[in-house]
Amino acid sequence: TGIFFFWIGLGMFVVLLLVAPWFENFLQLQEKSPYIILIFSIIFLFPLFLGRGIFPGLEQFRNLSLNNTLESILKVIFSVVFVFFGWRITGAVGALVIAQFIALSFLFFQLRSIKNYPPQHISFKPFFQMLPSIFFWTISLTALQNLDIILVKHFFGSEEAGLYVALSFFGKFILFANLSVAGVFFPMSIELYEKGRDKEHRRLIFKALQIILLIGIGVLALYWSFPHASVKILLGERYLSFAPLLPAFGIMALL
Repeated sequence: TGIFFFWIGLGMFVVLLLVAPWFENFLQLQEKSPYIILIFSIIFLFPLFLGRGIFPGLEQFRNLSLNNTLESILKVIFSVVFVFFGWRITGAVGALVIAQFIALSFLFFQLRSIKNYPPQHISFKPFFQMLPSIFFWTISLTALQNLDIILVKHFFGSEEAGLYVALSFFGKFILFANLSVAGVFFPMSIELYEKGRDKEHRRLIFKALQIILLIGIGVLALYWSFPHASVKILLGERYLSFAPLLPAFGIMALL
């Protein structure tokens, strides 16, 4: 099954590589590396989703939460480091890819005990029935994280796009932080629901929403109170002219 998903990812990579000239023209790319890095991640993105799908079947919901959280935290860390060193779009895209690759590597370690389970015949019929929904969900999540950067890159020059990517990092910080909370609580919520513990299930969802709002409002208050200091500490004085826009980016990410 893992090999099957690998070939699906490889096939999509080849297709996107063939249409690369059109995307490069649309995005006004002066360098091909961000696009190549992004589509390369598709090769191991499908095995990552497959591995995470195994955890609920084994009732290892905490391992699923741990893997999701690790990826979200690494995205934030690598984004800060790469943007700080001035790698702009390439750094922002590379941060997502590296975080996914490390999460996949850790996934193999988490699933090391799967060899103790007896092999079973797997039917691909349910997979193909769910494929449209999975594909739509994947595209939607990817668009949520990258669509604004793509549009800015198309309609503006490389300098403006680079500055936007740097500033949008602050908004994505709220998004990634909240995704890590969802990554922890969502599998736990599924576990409670499957066991028929409806009251605890609802209580956990409400608690997760509270934490998400607390993180989002807290970071937003920091952006609102100290926009110039936040930009200067993480990105340097070069980006201070965009500091007044920082609260707007925070509100966009929170919504």
